[in-house]
Amino acid sequence: METSNVHFSALKAGRTVQTVVGRLLRFWEARNVKKGGELMGVDMRLLDEKATLMQGSISVHRLNTFKHLMHEGTLYSISNFDVTCSNHHFKLCDSTISIRFTDFTKFVEIPETTQQIPKESFKFRNHEELVALANTNSDLPDIIGEVTMIRTTLNEQTQKTQRIMAQIRLPSTDTVCLSVFDGLANELHQKLELTGLEPRVILATNINPKFLSGRLYLNATSGSHFYFDNEMDATASFCKDLGTKDGGHSTKVATYKGAKKLETVTLAELHDYLLRSAPQAIDFICKSRVTDIQSKNGWCYISCSKKLQRGSSSFTCTTCHDSKAVGVIRYRVELSISDGTDKAVFVAFDTDMTRLTNTRAADVSIAVQGGIQNELPQVIKGIVGTTFTFQLKLTEYNFTSKHQSFTISRIFETPDCLPTPTFDGDDMPGDNMPGIICGSSKYSTDHSEKTLSSGNEYLNSNTNDHSTLETEETDGITNTNDDPSVPTEEHTAKKPRQT
Repeated sequence: METSNVHFSALKAGRTVQTVVGRLLRFWEARNVKKGGELMGVDMRLLDEKATLMQGSISVHRLNTFKHLMHEGTLYSISNFDVTCSNHHFKLCDSTISIRFTDFTKFVEIPETTQQIPKESFKFRNHEELVALANTNSDLPDIIGEVTMIRTTLNEQTQKTQRIMAQIRLPSTDTVCLSVFDGLANELHQKLELTGLEPRVILATNINPKFLSGRLYLNATSGSHFYFDNEMDATASFCKDLGTKDGGHSTKVATYKGAKKLETVTLAELHDYLLRSAPQAIDFICKSRVTDIQSKNGWCYISCSKKLQRGSSSFTCTTCHDSKAVGVIRYRVELSISDGTDKAVFVAFDTDMTRLTNTRAADVSIAVQGGIQNELPQVIKGIVGTTFTFQLKLTEYNFTSKHQSFTISRIFETPDCLPTPTFDGDDMPGDNMPGIICGSSKYSTDHSEKTLSSGNEYLNSNTNDHSTLETEETDGITNTNDDPSVPTEEHTAKKPRQT
């Protein structure tokens, strides 16, 4: 049977009875964060004896058949599978095709043979290539570099690691920031605590490069794995090279300092901090009550990933040259807040408002079209009088005399209530609902019923084609439609219609 085996490069799109032999390098659960972390299946990276990387995927409906057979690093014989065209977004490897398991797929573990299949393979990109990939969502490369600093943040309300920011010096000596969030950050934190030391070298797989405020961030995705120092041949070799460069002093002696808790403050303490401290990016926890909703700037806006220009009866995306672009209605609500020590205005965005109201902004907008035009929707009014625990994200702009409000990055209704994972990066005010593929400018909500209907259809669209598994899942992880680098007050320049 060995003679009938084919290499990955010889596969053609369609169903095949051919047999391939490959090493299962890594696999991970693919979840749709747009649907509360709903499990969609498992994605994997496979490698054959020609050192060709191939993406594989198993639908959630077939996990009971295959998942218990999967072991990273093991050789498998695979036959009776579908070969599908790879999506152009969020690619895991350079191949234009991928393997999709079916009900008839045979997935059999085999012993190590004379076939010399490498035990590891990575898709490294240099700094110049990472810059070119930033904000394109086209590729999920791997990176390796020297760790120069690690900062871990613990959310006191959930007692979970919320994020880890690691400063990495690439082989080119360029410095980038690796960003890891929520569940994945908690796993990385546990691994760091287990070693007790900060690693000298880190290798991260399947990262999504993003530019924010002119700085390159490498955001981890659900498929990201992390390897330290001597765990892999690649990291061990990098450590050795570093030791050669610094005269052999390659031992890492820095102790891992653990997680730093987010400080809980009152509104009075928050305002005092702004007056006395140097401008900086920092997060705080603040427990306070919603006393009113400020309606002068409306409660929603139309979002698009590019620049929408409104015409007499439609929107045009001048970047994509799409004359039928559909904007997505999203929440942007200004909350009057009080905690007994002082007052403030907090701005809540789409994810948290959708969770609090249990209603999407698009649905609310449709509901009020034929009704009252000059009042806030009742679902938004309903949160007045409720006390929440807010996580606030302050930027340098908040320390200027121009700031009038604070951006909410998360809202906790109860201390043990974890929010929906976003993995969107350190810049996430909460707007990670589905949008059109064409994401980040704000426009007024003077729209037609036709536009709203189209947007709603997009939000409800779903596909059972697992070939889009990684694309859907990673798109949810990395989709960022609010730019927190723009101060909250600047969002009000384009005022939405009040309804």
